[in-house]
Amino acid sequence: MANYLLEIGTEELPPFEVKSAILKLKEEFEKLLSENKIGYEKINTFATPRRLTLLIENLDERQKEYEEEIKGPPYHISFTKEGEKTEILEKFLESSKALPDSFYVKEEQGKKYIFLKIKKGGKSTKEIIKENIFDILKKIPFPKKMRWGIENLTFARPIRWILSIWNDEILELPLPIFVSNKTKTNRLFNNKEIEIKSIDDYVKVLKSNGVIPDFEERKKIIKEKIYKIANELEAEPILSDEHIEELTGLVEYPGVILCEFPSKFLEIPKEIIFTAMKSHQRYIPLVSKNKEVLPYFVAVINNKEEKADKIKRGLIDVLIARLEDAIFYIKKDNEITLEERINYLKGIVWIKDLGNIYEKNQRVKEITEFLIENSNFKLSQEKEFINKIIDLIRTDLTTEMVRDGKEFTELEGIISSEYAKIQKKDERIVKILREYRLPKTQNDELPETQEGTVISISDKIDTTISLLATGYKIKGSKDPLGLKRTLYSTFYLIIEKEIKFNLEELTEFVINLLKKQNIKINKRAKEIEEEILKRFENYLEELKGIRYDIVDAAIESEVKNLYLIYKKALVLQNYFKREREMFEKIIIGQKRTYNIIKGQKLKGEVKENLFEKIEERILFNKVREIEPNFLSNIEKENFEEALKELLKLREPIDRFFDNVFVMTENTELRENRLNLLKRVWELFRKYGDLSKIVV
Repeated sequence: MANYLLEIGTEELPPFEVKSAILKLKEEFEKLLSENKIGYEKINTFATPRRLTLLIENLDERQKEYEEEIKGPPYHISFTKEGEKTEILEKFLESSKALPDSFYVKEEQGKKYIFLKIKKGGKSTKEIIKENIFDILKKIPFPKKMRWGIENLTFARPIRWILSIWNDEILELPLPIFVSNKTKTNRLFNNKEIEIKSIDDYVKVLKSNGVIPDFEERKKIIKEKIYKIANELEAEPILSDEHIEELTGLVEYPGVILCEFPSKFLEIPKEIIFTAMKSHQRYIPLVSKNKEVLPYFVAVINNKEEKADKIKRGLIDVLIARLEDAIFYIKKDNEITLEERINYLKGIVWIKDLGNIYEKNQRVKEITEFLIENSNFKLSQEKEFINKIIDLIRTDLTTEMVRDGKEFTELEGIISSEYAKIQKKDERIVKILREYRLPKTQNDELPETQEGTVISISDKIDTTISLLATGYKIKGSKDPLGLKRTLYSTFYLIIEKEIKFNLEELTEFVINLLKKQNIKINKRAKEIEEEILKRFENYLEELKGIRYDIVDAAIESEVKNLYLIYKKALVLQNYFKREREMFEKIIIGQKRTYNIIKGQKLKGEVKENLFEKIEERILFNKVREIEPNFLSNIEKENFEEALKELLKLREPIDRFFDNVFVMTENTELRENRLNLLKRVWELFRKYGDLSKIVV
């Protein structure tokens, strides 16, 4: 048994790629060892901005030996009539490197074939690693890769050293990079080269030289230190999981220090302060228990806290410079009102081929009016008030604070709200301007006001349908305009706020708005509607845990309403889990019904006088009995009760199929029985197409 330590030393990797890279490196080694039948006990991982490391414990030094059976040519072409080997058999043995008489004959499906047993495996694990290491390095995925003078190898950053130790001895690797038992210390400690004499010393030696190699250990230390500082001030850090991951990927030694900045800057809106800290410098803001911003921040440094005094001044000065910029932008931007900025929107292209921001806002007005008239929104404000707000959305794109890719670009929406407050506008306008972009993701906060909700959904619907109408497609992970994020946040908003509208009518309406603005349409409304429904199916499966086939069944109902589709699918899913055996029987009945009536041209009514079997009458009477309650529950959106009514048809349907021959030669009887099944099918279809559910 052996232990193997591999460290890939690099220039500083992008922080969010450190963890994903080491996990992929581990995955590739696991795959290599598994495919080659090499046993091991455990693979440990270490990852910092400058190193990706694997430690494989108790690794087999050689592959396991095994026999593999190889099927050769048929017996009848392997020998001559005289019993001599044919050229075909000779070539098979030669290509398999087998001994002349090592083959045997075995029968398969009534025919005889030549077979061999070939011994495989037993190869040195060292050799297998050497043969595959170059390809493994190439397989580590990075969004952007670079070249630095090594042919056929790209990486996120240049590889500067390779440490490769097998049982405390250097394992040479066929790589165009120097391989040794040496690594490097933390760049900010002394950045020297150090020798790892024993694998057991690796972590200890790095820790004594300013490197905490374990990603999760570093993350835990950072979090604990941040909260210790915050608790001492009776404060709370503004800290997300994503922020912690980024900070962990930025440093090798997790030093954490407290810094103070002048309290005069607390007059700046808190989002601007937070953005200046987090987005640009990756500082952690602190707030009081009452959520008021404090004149402090926490910084994570790649160094010991004892050196804080030399570092603090620089950190504070950088923040002050950004906040001074913010004060300048606020003062300059508010020399003109938001209303005066409305016309400036005509000069800002929204998306190529989709007009400017002003034109988009005009569409949002029309969509908002459509939704107010054709959905379940109940608004206290007049149309003029809502249109006034829509005129002001995105006006912050014309400001010094947001435009031209400056530091505070991500505050679009928040800046217009803050400026509305500075300009003493109605508090409702201030609030709605802040809400119209919510939610930005499927986990974001939601608008509180009905006005903010309807403007948000209108804006997202316009974005979605406009992009799809131009032929824009999401290709795997490639989605430069963030359409999937827009769709998922739209679905989240619809479900959480229980918004009901007809998707088919709304899609047609938006397409007509685009045509009026002379925007070229590359897709029909029906195609766009289908694409949205497909994405909705994905959303419900990924984030609500509802099976795709159950969503398909609900989509096939007569209602083109996303919220109602969700409610129906949820009821079906819950019932499927609770009463699976009974539910599967009704699904099978619907599949049989559909298979019999599909392709049939049926227009007639069911005629009771043509019933020959009691099972026909029982089924027909049961349909008539449950229909009023079923339709009433569907109308009232009591989908649980509606489904219970349908399930009363299970036994009559089963008895019908067990005792009635539908496709009889008697044309009149056959057509009447088909009409009866069509009546059953149409009733079920008002809930959904249960035949689409897989059992």
